[in-house]
Amino acid sequence: MMSMACARPGAKVVAPVPGFVMYKMPVKFAHVEFVGMPLNSDFTLDADALIAAIEEHAHALVYLAYPNNPTGILYGDADIERVVVAASKSLVMIDEAYQPFAEKTWLPPAAEFDNVVVMRTVSKLGLAGIRLGYMAGLPAWIMQFDKVRPPYNINVLT
Repeated sequence: MMSMACARPGAKVVAPVPGFVMYKMPVKFAHVEFVGMPLNSDFTLDADALIAAIEEHAHALVYLAYPNNPTGILYGDADIERVVVAASKSLVMIDEAYQPFAEKTWLPPAAEFDNVVVMRTVSKLGLAGIRLGYMAGLPAWIMQFDKVRPPYNINVLT
């Protein structure tokens, strides 16, 4: 839904790689180009390279998994903040699907920025079968995502 809501001619989605493989697929469905930026050799975020990619490309969306999937690395707060500030004309989605296994969260700091949404899921709490997640962000962003939300994207029980 985020890829569709942020799609526009010439837009790109920027994300560190390796990262969650499902970031790339919906980008293709939305006819937006995916730009994967390699992590450092120790799997930490190469914030300088990511910021350079954000500045180079006409971007619509930046994906950051926190902690990263599949590496489990928690990127440095200062690096994430630099990326968020550099992407001020774009949206940064911080994916906290694995937050139950981390000692930190970006949920409170995200409220300080108008270009950040945080997503979570209950899947990692042992409830994967119900396919339920949630997003926190400015109401204006949530409203845009709701416009492209399929009518049956969650089941009746959920």
